[in-house]
Amino acid sequence: MKNPKDENLSQAGHERWMSSSLYIGVAAVGIMMLFQGSQWPLGLMLAIVGGGLAYWNSPYRGGNHTPFAEAIKRRSSDHAIIFWRPGCPYCARLQTAIRGEKPHITWVNIWRDKDAAEFLRSLNDGNETVPTAVVGEQVLVNPAFSDINRALDLAQPETPGKN
Repeated sequence: MKNPKDENLSQAGHERWMSSSLYIGVAAVGIMMLFQGSQWPLGLMLAIVGGGLAYWNSPYRGGNHTPFAEAIKRRSSDHAIIFWRPGCPYCARLQTAIRGEKPHITWVNIWRDKDAAEFLRSLNDGNETVPTAVVGEQVLVNPAFSDINRALDLAQPETPGKN
């Protein structure tokens, strides 16, 4: 039986593997330099950096992911659904800013879920622009964490005595 994750990744297309392939090439050059002897420090550096970047940009890289079918059920004005993909520096910046589990935020990796990618394209004029956050009916493209918090705060009812 096929794993749906593997099926979605194989349908992802060659463009999703382009940067990983480039970095694998860099790592391979580094490994060859290791065996030549005189350039081994540079070869070691290229092998480590190239391998690390290949993994970072790979669709197989893990990270927060909730299947789209489950995430879309949580869509409300007090819950953010954030669409992201591996290798995106803007997504990494947002993930770093948010840090940790937040019950009012759901992460969806568009490279692991073709339905999520299709939904994202419907929001962004056919583009897979990430990160994109959806809070209720609001769509926030490349938001800062403060933008997401502001959208969530707007959805919260006023508390008496709160300024």
